[in-house]
Amino acid sequence: MQKDFALTDKISTDSHLSIALKFPIRTFVFIATVWGLFFFACLALLASSTMDLSFVSKVLLICLLPLLAFIHLYLLKIHWEDFHRLIWNGEDWFLAGAHVKERIELTSDTRIFGLWVLLCYRSQGLLTKQLWLVKEMVSDTDYRDMSRTLRFLTVPKVGDTNL
Repeated sequence: MQKDFALTDKISTDSHLSIALKFPIRTFVFIATVWGLFFFACLALLASSTMDLSFVSKVLLICLLPLLAFIHLYLLKIHWEDFHRLIWNGEDWFLAGAHVKERIELTSDTRIFGLWVLLCYRSQGLLTKQLWLVKEMVSDTDYRDMSRTLRFLTVPKVGDTNL
């Protein structure tokens, strides 16, 4: 209980949070490795004669998997490089990029997991967007402060134990 009071005092007195976001290289390499292992597992499965697929289907599958992996990794890279800073000024949240700083409204779908945060937000209009913030994107103290602030500000849904 004492911990909750200390958190409340910290948020009320220091109501500014600015978190620099950097590109998570290890996570990116991990996801690329998983795609590679998946590709080689599919190759091994296709090489075995247990599957009754035509030659054209096998070639199509072999060509499509690396293309899907490349598209996924490219979109993930763009997704993580768009924003450089997450800012909370005590009332509003902002995502700052290279040339733009947009005000966002966090939704109740925002989740805090052990190694990442799923930031669900609305920027302009009613479209809800998601931003995966991996722990390696921020320093340890910034991640801890961001997690505590989000836990304090986000109202959990009924029956939700993630927050």
